[in-house]
Amino acid sequence: MKYPKVRRTYCPRCKTHTEHSVSVYKKGKDRALAAGARRYARKKRGYGSQPKLFYVL
Repeated sequence: MKYPKVRRTYCPRCKTHTEHSVSVYKKGKDRALAAGARRYARKKRGYGSQPKLFYVL
């Protein structure tokens, strides 16, 4: 993905718009004990197939 290396945006220290360098961050690792992960794990267990299937087209 292409993105600009420099962007003009507000600087609270200068109190004006100046050029800032831009960087891309990756998503961090999910917490295993977060409420959503616990809910998803509970939904996946049991008899039969998984209720949440991932379809790859």
